Amino acid sequence: MGNVIVIEATQSKFSKLKDNSKKTINVGAYCRVSTDSEEQLGSYESQKKHYAKLIKEHENWQLIGIYADKGISGTKVAKRKNFNRMIQDAVDGKLDMIIAKSISRFARNTVDTLNYVRILRNHNVDVYFEKENIHTLELTSEMFLTLYSAFAQAESESISENVKQGVRMKMKRGNLVGQYACYGFIYNEKIKNIVPKEPEATTVLMIHEEYSRGVGGTRIAKKLNDLKIPSPRGKKWTGKSIIDIIKLEKYVGDLLTGKTYIDNPINSKKKINHGEYAKYYTKNHHKGIVSNELKTECLTILEKRKTQKYSKLYPFSSKIFCGICGEKYIRRSWNSNNPAIKPRAIWVCRKYNKNHNDCNCVGNVKERVIEDLFVKICSTFYHDKIDKFDENIFEKFIDQIIIGKKGRNDTDLENIRFILKDKTEYEDTIF
Repeated sequence: MGNVIVIEATQSKFSKLKDNSKKTINVGAYCRVSTDSEEQLGSYESQKKHYAKLIKEHENWQLIGIYADKGISGTKVAKRKNFNRMIQDAVDGKLDMIIAKSISRFARNTVDTLNYVRILRNHNVDVYFEKENIHTLELTSEMFLTLYSAFAQAESESISENVKQGVRMKMKRGNLVGQYACYGFIYNEKIKNIVPKEPEATTVLMIHEEYSRGVGGTRIAKKLNDLKIPSPRGKKWTGKSIIDIIKLEKYVGDLLTGKTYIDNPINSKKKINHGEYAKYYTKNHHKGIVSNELKTECLTILEKRKTQKYSKLYPFSSKIFCGICGEKYIRRSWNSNNPAIKPRAIWVCRKYNKNHNDCNCVGNVKERVIEDLFVKICSTFYHDKIDKFDENIFEKFIDQIIIGKKGRNDTDLENIRFILKDKTEYEDTIF
């Protein structure tokens, strides 16, 4: 076996950056503050001045740019527009070195820190953390960087927990968290609370009054859209947006806090509080828009419809059930391009409609067939009960079957009674 001759290393990746005679080093600086407070913004401006001065002090350092994000958390790299632009510039070869005040300014997430440092090292780009005095191209092991990053992440989690404790204390005192005002209200800076806002407040009151009269969310939404009234998001109203307003306690002047919580400060994902944390209900927190009586009436109707899964959109909505699987029948219709052809409508089992193999029912049933069947039921009812007419049985029959798109009212009821009692006119017009 031959002799091995060792050819000693003469330089490293980092030595190229340290050797002033080699080349001009393109440098970018990154600074960030996590809030928009005056104190933090002052720190933000100080960081920018510091890096501009530091880079000018080195003759072979050329300032390419100061990349700055303000009012953004270090745990949310995806939202840091200038940070991502800096990484892209480095990958594109525009930067040789990036300077950051500390690892926590660069990122408070260990995974993100290591991920971006590795990307930059693969492109021979050094990252210099001033506080820790670390050059990433000098590191022979990522152990120290991992430890420092873990400490930065732990610090972020500690700060987040302190903020959560402060928010919970505000909730316990019955204070509004933040300055968010829902539809129909506006935040008043003088009294530090929300107050009704017109014309939105009038719309909220109208929604509750209509719903208390039995008008469904979909129909209320259609009415508001026809009136060109914008929704809370400035778009069209939907049945869901109407129901959300009916549910919200703020419209009677009460406040419920703690509806949601942040799972952890790293992903900052907001979750609905199903009992994992305490909630705080404050009565008479602010001036309401609707009365407690009206709100209670609306919520009672909402709960009843939720339990019964009841719909009034079409005459047979929530009235037809599959004899095989028990699912409700739903209405489907098709419009022809030819105006002379009337729209076709059928009713079909909801489960069968999704997948024909899930239910062995008869399939689609023409609406006309169902209407004819309904007439026959009325006829049978008439022949069997005409001699001993029972008002209670009639009322139950009407409630279960004859409730149309507009809901039942006294005029509809009288018309139905007239048809059922007048055998001659009934038979002449129907059969």
